Amino acid sequence: MRVLITAGVGLIGAAAGFTHTHDAAVRAGQSGWLAWADAVVIECMVIVAALQLAKERRAGKTGRLPMIVLVVAFLIQMGAQVSGAPMTFDGWLFAAVPALGCLVVVKFAFRVAGDKPEKQEPVEAPPAPVAAVSTSWEQESVPADPFPEITSSVVADVPEPRPEPPTVAASAPVPAAPAWPPR
Repeated sequence: MRVLITAGVGLIGAAAGFTHTHDAAVRAGQSGWLAWADAVVIECMVIVAALQLAKERRAGKTGRLPMIVLVVAFLIQMGAQVSGAPMTFDGWLFAAVPALGCLVVVKFAFRVAGDKPEKQEPVEAPPAPVAAVSTSWEQESVPADPFPEITSSVVADVPEPRPEPPTVAASAPVPAAPAWPPR
C-alpha cells in the first residue's frame, strides 16, 4: 500500500511540477521542444543529484558536489514553480507543493531503498577440543588452550599476548597432597 501511495504522490507531483517548469520556460522565451527539454533537465537534475548524493554518502564520501547541484537545481525548480503563481504566500505555497511533494517522495523512497540490513553478530566458533594427557598415577584432561580469549564488544579486536601452556614432564609420579583442611 505504501508503495502505491508513494508512486501516486510522486507521479502527480512530478507531472504538476514538470508542467509548471515547462510553462515557466515558455514565459522565459523558450518555445517548442526547447521548453520541454528545459523542464526535463531541471526536473531530472534534482532526482539525479539526490541519487548521487545518497550513493556517495553510503560510500563514506562527503557528497559536496551532488549537494551543490541538488540545491541549485532545487532553487531553479522552485523558481519555475512559483514564477507563474500569484505573488501571495498562498499562491507561492500551492505552486511549490508539487515539486516539494515529488522531492520528499523521492527522498523517502531512496532512503528506504538504500537502507542496509542490520549488521549480524559473527557466530562464535565451538570451544577448542580437549586434549588428554595421561600420567602413570592418574588420567587427566587438559584443555588444548588453557587461556581462552575473552570475547566482548570492547576487546574482541585487541589480541592479547598469551603465555605458553604449561608442559607436563613424564618423570616420576608425584605423591598426592593431603586434603585441606585436615580432618
